[in-house]
Amino acid sequence: MADWRDSLLPGSIGGVPMFISEVKSSVGRRTTSRELPFRDTPSREDLGKRARRFSVSGFVIGPGYLAERDAVIDLFETRGPWLFTHPWWGELSVILDEGAFLDIQESDSQGGWARFNFALVESGNPDGAKISVSTSAALSVASQAAIAAVSADTPKKMKLGIGAVFSAAAKAVGKISGAMLKSKRKVMGALGVSQAAGLSDALADLNTSANKLLNTPAELFTTLNGLVAALKAIFTDTSAADEDSPNAAYPGGGKKIRAEAAIAMAEELAEVDTVTPPPFPGGPVDPDAQAAEKAISKAVGVMVVAQTIDLFGSSLPVESADQAVEALTKLGKLADQILLDTETSDDLFVAMSDLRAALDAHLASLSASLPQVQQYIPPASMPALLIAFNLYGDPTRDLEIVGRNGVRDPNFVPGGEPLEILVDV
Repeated sequence: MADWRDSLLPGSIGGVPMFISEVKSSVGRRTTSRELPFRDTPSREDLGKRARRFSVSGFVIGPGYLAERDAVIDLFETRGPWLFTHPWWGELSVILDEGAFLDIQESDSQGGWARFNFALVESGNPDGAKISVSTSAALSVASQAAIAAVSADTPKKMKLGIGAVFSAAAKAVGKISGAMLKSKRKVMGALGVSQAAGLSDALADLNTSANKLLNTPAELFTTLNGLVAALKAIFTDTSAADEDSPNAAYPGGGKKIRAEAAIAMAEELAEVDTVTPPPFPGGPVDPDAQAAEKAISKAVGVMVVAQTIDLFGSSLPVESADQAVEALTKLGKLADQILLDTETSDDLFVAMSDLRAALDAHLASLSASLPQVQQYIPPASMPALLIAFNLYGDPTRDLEIVGRNGVRDPNFVPGGEPLEILVDV
């Protein structure tokens, strides 16, 4: 009978040899047990085979051990999977186990060798299912949750059965209506949009029907949120300002203008002051009336911030990583103001925290995938299309250069003056 030692294989990983002194292997199946109410026996479910894991101890030794040690280090700093020759089990496809690393032990008292300890797990099928999370979808869900939380929470802070409170709330709604109408005009002017008559009528109706809507707070906040959504829709209507057309309001610069206008609208409406001042300095103040005014203002602020964040996550194109960072950082500050407000309820705080986290994740995703803004100085005066050809090999990107830099004459871009350009990284 052959000795078992004769069947051992020389150990190696990724083609790099080493003496393997010990391997602890773990195998099994994944199961879960459930103890259900009013049942005396648990239920068990088999979830499939566990990934095989290996705790390995090995070493390199001899006069040339330093080069052999470095080869092992280089291997473990490259991406797997690797082919692991298990002395007892044969060849296996493996990667480093989650959280594991190569542990190296050397000593000057026992020179000429290096000991390694590491943990491996079988790599499995590289074409297996991959789960990717849409940051824009997560942003949309989180924004709707924040709106739902503030819509449910705000009526609790409004003692509408009191006449003075009802009157103050109606005035606050009127101020909100006026602020939205003013913001709508600014947005339309910034984007070169001339048609939004339906929205103007709806905002006027809000002002006149405030008293009626206050009798049904749920309908009031649904109406307010719908009007904010209608304002948001202006930014996605490109019919009046096609960014790729030379006749656009801002040729090649529409994306930047839209982003800036959306942020300005959010900042303005989030800061609307609906609180009625006392009749004279130090005069009497009705705390219930003020609480109602603040509650309505805050509700609109949450709706505006959430809807604008959703706008950047879903349908408003962002052209550069720098623009994404600037826009979403400003929106993050607006969200933080709500989180820092001591009067923010627990439910709203949780919803806004989730929205803030989703915003950060989306910001990181955009920053990694979008081009960056860099500076370019033309060596001489030349047409924008020639600059576009020299930079990108695509003369049709001339409008992008013209719009981003506000160039007056696309046929004559002054030389020696810095331009902002987009560069893929």
